[in-house]
Amino acid sequence: MTQDDIFAAMRAGKLQFRESNMHGNPWFRLLRHEVEALVTEKGGQDHLRKKKLQKELADLDKETRKIKARLKAIERRRAELTKEIDG
Repeated sequence: MTQDDIFAAMRAGKLQFRESNMHGNPWFRLLRHEVEALVTEKGGQDHLRKKKLQKELADLDKETRKIKARLKAIERRRAELTKEIDG
């Protein structure tokens, strides 16, 4: 959904909102179930489900990269300690 879609839905009365400001920057509070209903209406029944699954997959990929980086660091440190003990 684009920002224009959200503003159009707000003007049409499809979304309840409350305007707030933080450090001079305006933002809107929206109700999640109304936004999800709007996304489902606009993109079809499976659109929201697919987006949620894509987000979960991206999160898992990110966590996998972090774990692999941490494992490499642990293996390097283990090799250093083993070399120092044997040396």
